[in-house]
Amino acid sequence: MTNKEHSMNAPLYVTAKFRIKPDQLAAAQALMQNLITQTLQNEPHCISYNYLKNSALDNEFTSLELWKDAASEAQHWQTPHLIEALQQLPALLESAPEITKWQRI
Repeated sequence: MTNKEHSMNAPLYVTAKFRIKPDQLAAAQALMQNLITQTLQNEPHCISYNYLKNSALDNEFTSLELWKDAASEAQHWQTPHLIEALQQLPALLESAPEITKWQRI
């Protein structure tokens, strides 16, 4: 197995750091809770899916996701619940999320 093949089959960690408009916190948190529920119920290759709130900055969040592999994470972007959430996000965000994909060493 090549390194590339191994990385495609290895678990994939994804983080997305973002800030919510202060007047949109309640709506954003409801959206995040719905995404957690829908993702964990409907995507069997999602191992973990969480949102973390910065304890020093009320409107800064990070998503922390763990997927079986890169293909499973790629399929996530095609799900109705994520597509719907992505349509709502521009009105809630202060700026674009910083998305990073990670692999365990």
